[in-house]
Amino acid sequence: MNLEEIREKILTELKISKDKVDNFLQLYKENTEKELKKIRQKLKEQNLPQVKELIHKLKGTSLNLRIEDLGNMFEDLHKKFDNLNLEEIDNKLLEIEKKFKSIFQNKK
Repeated sequence: MNLEEIREKILTELKISKDKVDNFLQLYKENTEKELKKIRQKLKEQNLPQVKELIHKLKGTSLNLRIEDLGNMFEDLHKKFDNLNLEEIDNKLLEIEKKFKSIFQNKK
């Protein structure tokens, strides 16, 4: 899904104003950027419980905002987390970051 499709899905399903939707999406973008940086830092520190907790948080936020592509990616990583090594976690995070950028690249 692209940003416009996500916006329309939120408008239809949650029945809130376009301004609120745009505000929610902007806050989501900003917070997710910060949280992804935090995940990267915690991964470097090998603080895996905190990495898993942050991934769980982003999964919920993404799915609540109907950003299903990202939510499902976070969910998949969260479910498999305990069976992955650091390199595999890093690779999954790279996929998520790439998807995030593809959705929000034109959204300031």
